Amino acid sequence: MSDLPPAPAMGGERDIELGLPTTNTTSGYTLQHILEDIRQFSTLLGSTPKMLHKLKEANKELKSAAESAAVKEIKGRMEKDMDEAVKMARIMKEKLSRIFQGVLVPVLNNMSTGHAYPGLTVPVTLDPSTLSMITALKIKLKERKKDLKNLGKAMQEEYIEVVQSRIFTVTGVKLSDKVIRVIDTNSITQMFEHRVHGIGPEQAGAIGEEIKERRGAAMDLGKKAVEVRKNFREMLALVKAQEKIVKALSQVDPWLPFHFDRQSHLLGPYMYVCGCASGWELS
Repeated sequence: MSDLPPAPAMGGERDIELGLPTTNTTSGYTLQHILEDIRQFSTLLGSTPKMLHKLKEANKELKSAAESAAVKEIKGRMEKDMDEAVKMARIMKEKLSRIFQGVLVPVLNNMSTGHAYPGLTVPVTLDPSTLSMITALKIKLKERKKDLKNLGKAMQEEYIEVVQSRIFTVTGVKLSDKVIRVIDTNSITQMFEHRVHGIGPEQAGAIGEEIKERRGAAMDLGKKAVEVRKNFREMLALVKAQEKIVKALSQVDPWLPFHFDRQSHLLGPYMYVCGCASGWELS
């Protein structure tokens, strides 16, 4: 997978693992930082379909592999890509949270005090199109969340299908899906002592090693897939929460005596993050 873009330089301590600043978004987080986070978030969100496609193709390879060595090699590649996907999702969630805080917090501050951030002109009310942009981002995140769920489901179903087939080949017994999910490799080895005619101990042992590798891959990759989905689910929840806030802000009376630029009709950075995520760009 491609290298992740670096986080924008900011003051304060940094998260060593992700390279993310740990400073409060209300201190030193300027329009420049917002736009840089938006650019990087949009790049990462745009790269998720390619990441998912790569994992789907590798999972097809895993299903068709017939030896433990091949399963182990494919598992290693998938784990590396899944680790990158986990890191990507965590960075995206962190950036999205910072962007929303960096834009909406000054809106609320401006409404109460007339002061926002340097370099950011903030209106009291939001343009109606802002809400449509947030809705587009919500739809995009729902799509990615669904894609990730389908990938996890396919990985589990194909593991069950292959292991069922291997056990049937050696023993002539077809175990249920429920049993395949919980049976351990020691129990499978014991089952292989009762082989069908024509399956020797060497062949049974090789199949047993393959199943062992597959079980390890299913467990490890499954955990990582759950973590990726968790981050996308939290991003979607964040967008839904911001959608409610924007709807509330859009009802604010624009003639209230707050200090703001009455010529501003767009909350530019807010629209920009939603627009980039949905394929829309500022002119």
